[in-house]
Amino acid sequence: MNPMKKVSLILLVIAFISCQETKVNYTLLSGNIENSKDSILKISTNFGKKIKEIKIKDNGFFSDTIYNSNGYFKLSTAGEYLTLYLNNGFNLELVLDTKQFDETVLFNGIGSEVNNYLAKKILILEKYGFVPTTDKEMKAIYTLDEKEYLSRVNLLKTEIIKELTSLSNSKFKEMEEEFVNYEYIQNLAKYQPLFRFVTGESNFKASESYMSFIEDLKDEIAYDNLEHFLNSQIYRSYFNKNFKISVYKKSQRENITIEKAILDTLSHASFNQLMIEELLKDNEFRVTNITSESEEFYQGILNLSSDEAYKQYLTKLYEKLKKVAKLSKGAISPLFKDYESVAGGKISLSDLKGKYIYIDVWATWCLPCIREFPSLKKIESKYSGKNIEFVSISVDQIKDKGKWQKMIKNRKLGGIQLLADKGLESEFISEYGILSIPRFILIDPFGKIVSADAPRPSDAQLLKMFNELGI
Repeated sequence: MNPMKKVSLILLVIAFISCQETKVNYTLLSGNIENSKDSILKISTNFGKKIKEIKIKDNGFFSDTIYNSNGYFKLSTAGEYLTLYLNNGFNLELVLDTKQFDETVLFNGIGSEVNNYLAKKILILEKYGFVPTTDKEMKAIYTLDEKEYLSRVNLLKTEIIKELTSLSNSKFKEMEEEFVNYEYIQNLAKYQPLFRFVTGESNFKASESYMSFIEDLKDEIAYDNLEHFLNSQIYRSYFNKNFKISVYKKSQRENITIEKAILDTLSHASFNQLMIEELLKDNEFRVTNITSESEEFYQGILNLSSDEAYKQYLTKLYEKLKKVAKLSKGAISPLFKDYESVAGGKISLSDLKGKYIYIDVWATWCLPCIREFPSLKKIESKYSGKNIEFVSISVDQIKDKGKWQKMIKNRKLGGIQLLADKGLESEFISEYGILSIPRFILIDPFGKIVSADAPRPSDAQLLKMFNELGI
């Protein structure tokens, strides 16, 4: 064969292979986890959306394919997690030991450079004290003198940037540098609130120059970057906060409702449609109280959203809430039947007729619910022997019954403690339209609703309500 033709043929083959590689729409992920305490490895977005669950074999080996994987993700197993950067065409091999999770993470293969950087980044954060896991560690970092704290944050950023500059992936470097800057702003902004939290000095204020410096940095953020919105939790939080501030100002300036200000802003915004969809979902709660404003907002979401599945979900929710809105004072309460009692046996709402019933809907994973415990216990004690029963209904999953029992025992919770039969999907919970907890309900001795959304135990209005009813 003519040498020139042979070279041409080789180049043609190389070009063909290169074209084939660019069409790959997946990442190959495999590896070995030593001392694995879990049989599943989970891959999710930064915002909790599940992408993949990978089976870990008894010997710790795992292997799977992740399609259309471009951007930042979380890999979690055995209660620990690490950040991944995936790209179509990556072929990653991960090894780690769960006994020293962060310290043993090591990637090999295509894409390993950027992921080893992300693993090293965690160690740098730990080195400077920015991954506190105990009260002692929290105090060590957030009670520093302002000047020392600023110096610590600057040193942290400098060391991370030094690691970043050695990488060869220019696209990743450019985006990650922006993310490091967002993290820098967030670390600076944490100082004042966390100093107050760990010291109890609620009036503590950082210097005016320090706070102005943070605001100047925030002003430099461009609030129109879809890639950053999809990959950075910090960017998204600042994006959402900036949107809320602009909407509030518009509402005040034009003397219109917040709902109308949101719809007007999004109708004329230059945001990508994906960003608009997320903002609509973030404000979905505004349709939960059935009023003329919520009706207008509901219709506005339908007009602005292009996500047909979401619009169907919202319509179903809204129709359900309109029915719930009819559960006004004096209506017969929906019933629950045969809920498991922590004391043994099963209890139905009909078993409790003859007394007022104050119901607390809660769960072991709900921190606002737990914060109400002390106030609830005080009220239970104050009304002991009165014409009222205190009933707590947990919406934990049945598989988490042990956690429910343990919390009741450890927190020494009183009243009648029940476990809903299907968590938040239970019929009683659904008929009351409960979308968030804690939720409190008051029912009279005849099974009629006094309040479908009663005051919390920590709210002085609850005792006022009890007194007015003569309980």
